[in-house]
This record gives sequence, structure tokens and C-alpha cells, in this order.
Amino acid sequence: MDKPIPYPVIRATPGFFRFVMISGWMLCLGALGCNEDVSSPQRAGPGVPSGAQDEADPTPSGEIRQSMATHFDDIGFPAGGCGVPHDALESVYFVALNVQNTANDYTTHLPRPIPAADPTGEYQNGRNCGRWVRVAIGDFCTGVNSGAPGKEFCAGGSWTADEFNGATQDLLVTDSCQDGNRWCRDDRFHLDLATASLTRFTKDGVRLEQLPARWNNRKISWQYIEAPGYAGDIAIGFRNDATRYWPAIVFTQLKNGIHGVEMDTNGTWQKLTMISDNGQVYELKPTADNRYRIRLTDASDRLIHDGRVYEFAFPAECGERCQAVYTQVSYTTN
Repeated sequence: MDKPIPYPVIRATPGFFRFVMISGWMLCLGALGCNEDVSSPQRAGPGVPSGAQDEADPTPSGEIRQSMATHFDDIGFPAGGCGVPHDALESVYFVALNVQNTANDYTTHLPRPIPAADPTGEYQNGRNCGRWVRVAIGDFCTGVNSGAPGKEFCAGGSWTADEFNGATQDLLVTDSCQDGNRWCRDDRFHLDLATASLTRFTKDGVRLEQLPARWNNRKISWQYIEAPGYAGDIAIGFRNDATRYWPAIVFTQLKNGIHGVEMDTNGTWQKLTMISDNGQVYELKPTADNRYRIRLTDASDRLIHDGRVYEFAFPAECGERCQAVYTQVSYTTN
């Protein structure tokens, strides 16, 4: 049977919206007026970090990266680059990572997933999806910082420190940036932040809600961290158009991202395939009884929860095909 196409990777850009038809899907390119209000609080559920957005946890680990940060209104519909629908995200404060690392080339859109011979960006063909990053605010640009091809960063101005330097926030990786501008091509570790997150940075325990007025695509430093305050376990759901013959599932509420999924087939663990570069969406193998046993590896390539096995079934409410954008399922573990 024909398989549905991967989730689109078109993001909503600030300040406008329009609609595009792709293979029968209407995509909303802009959050205002066509997606839910992104100012809603962080969502609750199994495996969701608690209280992570108002005050960062101490002592993060991982290499510190230096870059600049832009912002965008929302992920596209039905999902962002990582394949997670908006309503299934554990936080509405998220970031997008660069898809390709092609400095000075603003017209080439490499095929996705990007072939091994071509330069991938920090998105890493979806392998950094579902991870958390800790972002610290750096200097402000007093000039023009448009990121337009052929234009200097912070043209006609200088980088200066102000009262916002050092403010931090923890954000979820859930989308990708392949736009033809200098941010997404020349600034290797560039982050594109959800606009709703700009008022959520804190410093010395105080939220700095005035930061958007002093944004201008500031310098930042950031690093990967484990999900702050993590408790519980992962969430599993079937994506829209999933069937018993094409059981495509979405993983969320991850402590340290996801690098792979294995399925128990007659006592043998077999690696499953990620769908395109939708880093949190994998294709199960069909079974006679429509039940599945799987285990996951995280971003450090270790089995999560020491190899915990998750067992679940194709959701009866889907009938022959899942019509909802996301259908969460319950599971048992060993």
C-alpha cells in the first residue's frame, strides 16, 4: 500500500500567515490566527519536566555553543520538523535547529534526510529532536541584524552587554530551520526560538518580560541538557494516517532525546526506521496480533531505563486508519 508522506517541515514565521496545499494537506504557515495560542503554559503528563521554565536547574552538562537567536511564531500543521503535533508537545517553549551547514549558499535546499556526503546542520537529520537545551542571553546588536544574504550581521552597529545578559531558559528541540538566510546557513549553531518563549527568560529568579523589546536577534550561548526535573516515562502515540499495515508512532516526553528504536520480532531485536528526518517518528513492523514490543536508545546511544521494554497495541479507536493528528496509547513495561 502507499505510505503517507512524512510530516512537512515548514515553520510559521513571525508576523504573518498563509496557507499552502501539499499532497492534500493544508499547512498553516504562521501561528497567529491558525494555530492554538502558544502562550499556554507547559503541559503536564508522564515524563514531563516540572517547573522547568521559570527557573533553570543548576550545573548543566555538555559543550557550550555560541551563536545568535531568531524567533518564530509556531510550528507548522500538523507537526514540526521533529514530527510531533502541537498538542502532543510537552512544552510550548521550544526551538528549531539548522538543517544544513552550507555557508554562503542560500538557494540550495538539500534533500531530507540529508545524504551522508553533504553537510548537515545541528538538526543532524532529526537526531537531536526531543532533546532540551539551556539558553543564556548574550550581547545586543545596536545596528541592523537582518540575516539577509549579502548583509553583515549587526551592520552599522556594535555588540553591547545590557541588563539582560546572563538570563537563561530551558527549551525543547522540536523543529528545524532550512530557510535561505544567513541565520540558517552561515550561523552553524543558530537557534530559532518560539516567540512565546522570549518573555520567559529569568535572571536572579526574576522573569524578564521586557526582553522582546531588546531582542534584535541577540547573541546567545547554549548547551544540551537532560530534561529538567524529569520524572515518569515516555509517551507513545500513533500519528495520523497510521494503519495496522503502516504503524507509524510518535515518541515524546523523553529525558535525553532519541537515537533509535528496536522492536522485538519473534525474540530478535530489530532496528526500526525513522520516517524521513522526523526525529521522533518511527515505523513499526506490522504484526499478526497488532501488538508491539519495543525499546529505545537516547541521544547518548544508551538504552533508556536500562533497556525497559514497552508493550502496546494498535489503538482500537483508530479503526482501519488513524484520522486524528495524534492518538496516544497506554503501554505496559517489563
